[in-house]
Amino acid sequence: MNSLIFFSIISILLGLSSYIISSSIYICLIVLFLSLICLLGIVAPILNNFLIKQKRRRECSSFINGFIVCLSVTSSLDKAYENATANVDKELKKVISSIESLTIEEKLNYLSSYFGNELYPMFLSIISIYQVQGGNILNLSGDLLSEANRIEESDLSFKKKGLKNTYQFCLLWGISLLILIFMRIALSSFYSFLKESPTFLGCIIIFYVLLLFSLLIYVFTFTSSSLNALLQRRDKHE
Repeated sequence: MNSLIFFSIISILLGLSSYIISSSIYICLIVLFLSLICLLGIVAPILNNFLIKQKRRRECSSFINGFIVCLSVTSSLDKAYENATANVDKELKKVISSIESLTIEEKLNYLSSYFGNELYPMFLSIISIYQVQGGNILNLSGDLLSEANRIEESDLSFKKKGLKNTYQFCLLWGISLLILIFMRIALSSFYSFLKESPTFLGCIIIFYVLLLFSLLIYVFTFTSSSLNALLQRRDKHE
C-alpha cells in the first residue's frame, strides 16, 4: 500500500512537471497516464516481489542459524524450532501459528513454501540426515551456515551499492527536469513561440518516455543483479 501511494505521488509530480514545461493539459494527461502504467503497473510489483524475496531470504538465514545453534546445544528439534521462531515478524508469526498442530517434521517441511528454494531445501536434507544418522549438527551444517552468512553479507553489500546507485539515478533525472522547468520559467517569452509547436510537444513526450524507459531498465537491472551477485559469490567459494 505504501509503495502504491508513493508511486502515485511520483506519477502526479511527473504529470505536473510536464504541464509546467509544456503548458498543455493533453501532454500532462499523457505523461500521467504513462507514469501510472509504468510505476504502478510494472515497477511497483517488481520491487514489491523483490523486497519480499529479500526479506524472506534474511528470515531464512536467521531461522537456520538459530535452529542449528540451539539444536547443537539441546539436541531437541522442538526446542530448536521454538528458539528459531521466538522473535519473528508478524507475517512469519501468522504462518507459524497456523501450523501449531503439526508435528515438528511437518512444520519444518511446511515452512519451505514460505522460505523458498535457495537455502531451505539443503537445511531440510541436513536435518533428515541428522535424524537418521545423528552426529554433530554443526559439522553437518558447516557449509550451509557459511552459505547463509555469505547471503547476509551479499545482501548488505548490495543494499549499500543499490542506495548509492538509486541516489545517482534520481539526481541525474531530477536535475534534467529542473533544468527544463527553469528554462520554461526564465525564458517564458521564447517558450510562448514553442508551446504550440507539435515538434516541441513531441520532444517533451519523448523526454518523459525516455525517463520512464530508463527507470524500467534500472529497476530490472537492480532486481536481477542481486541474484547474479549472489551466484557469483557462491561460485567463488565452491
